[in-house]
Amino acid sequence: MKLKAIAAVCALAFASQAQAVAPTPAQAAASTVQLFISGSSALQNTIGQIANGLFTAGTLAVFEDGSATVASGKNYRAYAGTFSAAAGATLAGKTGIVYETAAGGSIVGVVPVAQATAVNRIDMTTCGAASVGTESITGAPLWSCTGVVTTAVPDAGVSDVEPAMFTGINVPAGSATVTPAIDNALVKQSTLAQPMGIIVTPNTGITNLTKAQVTALMGSATTDWSNVDFFAVPALAAGPVIVCKRTAGSGTQASINDFFFGYPCHTTSQTPAAAQAITTGGAVSGYTVIENNSSGALATCMTAAQQGTAPGYTINITNGTIAAVAADATHVTLPAGGRAIGLMGLDRPAGTTQNAGINGYGAAKLPELYNFISINGVAPSVVNSTLGAYDVVVNNSWNKRAAVVNGVPVLAGDALTFFNAMASQSGNPAILGTTKVPPVVGVAALSNAVTLNYDGLMNADGTMTNPTLRVTKANSCQPAVQNQ
Repeated sequence: MKLKAIAAVCALAFASQAQAVAPTPAQAAASTVQLFISGSSALQNTIGQIANGLFTAGTLAVFEDGSATVASGKNYRAYAGTFSAAAGATLAGKTGIVYETAAGGSIVGVVPVAQATAVNRIDMTTCGAASVGTESITGAPLWSCTGVVTTAVPDAGVSDVEPAMFTGINVPAGSATVTPAIDNALVKQSTLAQPMGIIVTPNTGITNLTKAQVTALMGSATTDWSNVDFFAVPALAAGPVIVCKRTAGSGTQASINDFFFGYPCHTTSQTPAAAQAITTGGAVSGYTVIENNSSGALATCMTAAQQGTAPGYTINITNGTIAAVAADATHVTLPAGGRAIGLMGLDRPAGTTQNAGINGYGAAKLPELYNFISINGVAPSVVNSTLGAYDVVVNNSWNKRAAVVNGVPVLAGDALTFFNAMASQSGNPAILGTTKVPPVVGVAALSNAVTLNYDGLMNADGTMTNPTLRVTKANSCQPAVQNQ
């Protein structure tokens, strides 16, 4: 009997080990539980880390858009694995996949969800015969996939800001403005705070700017770096300002439009500069604004601004795409040594590396060249954000359809359970804090009756054990109020 018991235990152990295997693209595409989330690129990494926390260790596989051999993950991703107990009893042991589309930004997590319209999604049949390495954050096997399809209606979406912010200049061409009817067609849930930051290329040497200086640089009032007034600090050398911003529809851009330009919250708001370029022979030689359709593309824009575009390659000033295309009014070359200012969520910290092989630089991983800077002397950090000292902070929104639209049903069954688990975990301070491996960086939970656990544990590296916002902000247009 003892031998039988030992054998049973060993068999169970071997079965458990056998299950701890990451799926191939074909296996991932055939997962029992399927979920498609569209929207925020600022929260791409956070979504991946949350999904990873719901899968059994060793079973996660990550799929990203790119070339046949190089993954970029700028626009389309998928995460697949076998659910652990953390996902809930109804999902545990089942296989699952969450598709994530970030192209176009947060508005894609709002309007297509409410109207049940199809958007691009990664095509798992294009993911190659073998993985191309490991994903930098989770360490999971990484596959590169070359194609997308245009026939998938998102089950749900996530946006950096509340849907109502997508009006006027925050709405891209071809997209509907978020009207009260569209807003009411969604069931919305805010779970976490997303601090946004201003970034510069390292070669600027800048560590702090005032709010007014950022507005002038991004609004074209200041077009040359030598015109930035640092008072007692020596002036910067002359050179054209390059602005790497996001396209309309981006929640990150909407938050910057609000904080620095007062749009759309103030009737006397200003307008940030749109895509434009002053060039000589196709090369940037004056004030230039490059709009990027994802956070990943913006990171590449900053890198290209400092190191220059690769020989024979140009960058598209309307979407940030770098390709072997001849220079014209839309496609420009960036000479090495350029200096840029941009914007980024704190969830994508400086020092991130990306594989730039699809941009003409070969297959080696290169660092993304940008540093976050202080605004009015306050450093952008989760700690400063939770205390209310740094207030370039927005509340995210998880969005799902409230009713059947055009015959497309609302989320239900295991897919709904999966979505609810992801949304719930994204607002759990213990999941966001340093106790999670790897930690979910650059975000904080919103305080409520459950998460109001201000443990005050701040670590030497600037992280928090249970990051929870100590202030409440009803919406992007309302001031933050200290919690009692």
